[in-house]
This record gives sequence, structure tokens and C-alpha cells, in this order.
Amino acid sequence: MMVYNNYIQSDFKLMLRTRDEILDVLAGDIDDESVLFNTKLVLDELMSNAIKHGNKNELHRRVHLNVEVHNKSLVIQVMDEGDGLADVSIAHKTFASMDEFGRGLMIVNALADELSIQQNRVRAVLRF
Repeated sequence: MMVYNNYIQSDFKLMLRTRDEILDVLAGDIDDESVLFNTKLVLDELMSNAIKHGNKNELHRRVHLNVEVHNKSLVIQVMDEGDGLADVSIAHKTFASMDEFGRGLMIVNALADELSIQQNRVRAVLRF
């Protein structure tokens, strides 16, 4: 089931409104409050990273967002219009050794069952 497939401007107020709309739709299909809470955190981290770090808070740049539910899995893909990341490995890093951007990815990595990063596209999968 497609929940959301569109883009938003790099605006934090719009990000929060979009996140809440997505969560409202998901609440009809996911009855586990902890999954919904984790989804909220993942959406917040990925979209805010895209706005702040990828798009450099430039309103003319967009954050592309795709959220789908497949067979008890929630797939979240976020893509910004920035330059993207080179090789990213967060498995061996600690919070103390990471900047603000890295901490957000560590949070997502801890909450998601899968996390992949390819340039400026991040994909997280949460199973419920």
C-alpha cells in the first residue's frame, strides 16, 4: 500500500505537517504504538537531515519522500537534492565520534531493521 509518494520544499514546518499526515494514514494499518513512535523518529531524522544537510535549508530544493507498507514492513525512502554522501559506514562509530548528522543516522540505524544509503537517497525498513 502506498502511503505517500511526493516531495516537499525544504521547510521544517511543512516537514512536520507531512510527517503527521503520514502517521495518520499509517495508524489505520499499524496498531503497534511503538512502531508508530519509531516511524515518527525515523521520518523526523531522515527528512530533517535531507533539509538541513542535503539541501542546505534552501527552500527551492525539494525532499522527495516515498513511504510504503508491504507485508508487515514499512519502507521509507528519502532523497534530497544535495551532493549526497560518499561511502557511509555507521556500524563502528560511536555518538562521541560523530557530528550532528551522523547521530541522526545512528538513531535511524538503531530503530530500523534495514538501512541503506546511496549518495543522496536513504532507505529505511521497519518491520512490524
